[in-house]
Amino acid sequence: MYLKPKIDPEKRINIIIALGPLAGLAFVLSVFLGRMDNPDLDFLTGFLTGFSIVGNLAYIYVVTRYMRTNRRQK
Repeated sequence: MYLKPKIDPEKRINIIIALGPLAGLAFVLSVFLGRMDNPDLDFLTGFLTGFSIVGNLAYIYVVTRYMRTNRRQK
């Protein structure tokens, strides 16, 4: 089942724009949990680090493409 056609493009852009700060928060939380030196939190720390990397890359890609298309229209 494809969800992309069910969500309009402006709402998708807003979701991706909200992903940027969320990925930054995940990175800060992963650094904080990594400093606790608790081996039980290793999986969660790795998950948050991976989420922050992928989230920031997606945010940078989508936002720069969105800004480029809006600049051309003006």
